Amino acid sequence: MRKLLLLFILFLLWGINCTKNPAGPGLSRGPYLYAIAWQSVDGYSRIYYIDTSVDSLVDSLLLPYDIRGWGISSKGDKLYLSARIGLFDPAVFKLEVNPFNKRIIYQGQNSGVPTPDGKYLIDILAPDGLSLGGLTIYDARFHTQVFHSDTGFQNITIAFDESRSLAYGAIASGKIGVFDYRKLRWDRVIDLVQAGSTEGPDRDIAVSPLLQKLYFTSANPFFCVLDLKKNKIIQQLRINSSSYLALTKDNRFVYLTDPGGYLIPPEPTGYIGIYSTFDEAPVQPSIDTRSLCPHPCAYCPLYTDQIKISPDGSKAYVSTSGGCIMVVIDIPSNSLRTINLVAEATATAQLLIQSKP
Repeated sequence: MRKLLLLFILFLLWGINCTKNPAGPGLSRGPYLYAIAWQSVDGYSRIYYIDTSVDSLVDSLLLPYDIRGWGISSKGDKLYLSARIGLFDPAVFKLEVNPFNKRIIYQGQNSGVPTPDGKYLIDILAPDGLSLGGLTIYDARFHTQVFHSDTGFQNITIAFDESRSLAYGAIASGKIGVFDYRKLRWDRVIDLVQAGSTEGPDRDIAVSPLLQKLYFTSANPFFCVLDLKKNKIIQQLRINSSSYLALTKDNRFVYLTDPGGYLIPPEPTGYIGIYSTFDEAPVQPSIDTRSLCPHPCAYCPLYTDQIKISPDGSKAYVSTSGGCIMVVIDIPSNSLRTINLVAEATATAQLLIQSKP
């Protein structure tokens, strides 16, 4: 009887964190792309493991929270997440998860977006997790505070220049803050009105240390290019919707998705835009995802959402809102293929990609 009771308890404990492969992704090679799906009606958020070496779904992880992706360590052994008990719970706390053994490493408030060197964590929330709270920097190993400023980034859309140890992000309407995460101090503030634009980075942002350019999309929506040497906006293009963007590894092109307005207009066009950083102009033709339609597991035209470049620079991965497929762009040819996820992935929110094998 005791043995039966013990087995029953173990069964219940296993069911709480039931995943496709509780021990981790096994013999797949990686690097991994992690697609995070928002909390479903069953109370679980899902993280899908995609092995980029074979472009296949190889594993998944369930967490009993409403989670958002804040970042990933360079080796992919830590996922940095924000979490709430439920979708409408106002209080946010942080999680750090080892995706390989599927264990929660840290749970609390002293975490954030990891810097590329892995030393620090950037937090924008107040200690109660209810509102913005300036800029707080934590030691990534000990989770102790090492810096605080009442001025802080407005969201976790942050671009990193690893060569100069700089972080770029919106700090106020019409301003971009530049933070030196090696010296732990604000480096400068860029006034975008003085630079020639009233637009600020709302949806996404990327920096090219090589070209000394900052690329961002605004809510209005516009795609903008800021010359960091001149502190001048050199391009401002109207786009269909507030896009996510990705800069290719060779710094030649920026890809712009078209998620539409989600539940409100505009409708997505089904195109993924390409911008030439050398010509400072759009490239024609755009990538037409309508060739993937009709699809039994996606709305058409596709609501293309977040986008990440593979570590080797050969591919771009695009999530789709309202569809359980991932679009893969072969960058040299701009040809398309898809990765099938499962039905619960229809609200895929964020992509995190391992930068090193």
